[in-house]
Amino acid sequence: MDRKRIDGLPPWVLTPKEEKEVFENWKTTTYKACDDDVKKFADCAASSGYSAWFKCRKQSKVMRDCIASRQATKYVDDERDKYIQEKIRLLQEQGKIQPTPDSDAEHPTSSYSWWKRERNP
Repeated sequence: MDRKRIDGLPPWVLTPKEEKEVFENWKTTTYKACDDDVKKFADCAASSGYSAWFKCRKQSKVMRDCIASRQATKYVDDERDKYIQEKIRLLQEQGKIQPTPDSDAEHPTSSYSWWKRERNP
């Protein structure tokens, strides 16, 4: 996590560099969650050589389905929330922001709840 803070921005606003780091964290988490499926495909491909495209279709599909299932916005938002909470904690430790009485409570913008709420026309 890059600790440089742009003055004037609230801690829950992420810079493009931080968004990239969130995406990398999400990618790492996704591959860890699908590690067994990726390993099965890699083992099949290693033992099949050039015919892996044909022999390993089942393993390939299972691996792709696992990764695709983790591409939902929910998982990226979860990583974003973790990043923001860590950023707030570090800023509080450094004394750059003051802890609030409800700092243990979930932030109101967590998981973009403000975006998901029902809108009245």
